[in-house]
Amino acid sequence: MKNNFTMYAEKVNGAIHVNLSGRLDVSRAVEILRFLHLYARGKCPIVVEASNLSPDNSTSFDVLQKGLQRLSDLGHPIRHSTLQIEGDRIRKPNSIANW
Repeated sequence: MKNNFTMYAEKVNGAIHVNLSGRLDVSRAVEILRFLHLYARGKCPIVVEASNLSPDNSTSFDVLQKGLQRLSDLGHPIRHSTLQIEGDRIRKPNSIANW
């Protein structure tokens, strides 16, 4: 299990790809959402890959998932995995949410 949190972002073909991995707590989830909100305001599509996250608890996972959904509901072009918890790991099903 990874203890270190990493967030890597790069712009590819006009979209920002963000890869999240490691231990996720509530404060990190909030910081991720702040970062994404800044870039989403530019209407640049954002693709979030979060299948390598390990939540400290279900609250941190809920904060991230609901925050991503809220940004999407506000019209920000965010595409993210439909995340699910399996034990202490987050699993990404095959389906991807559309923007």
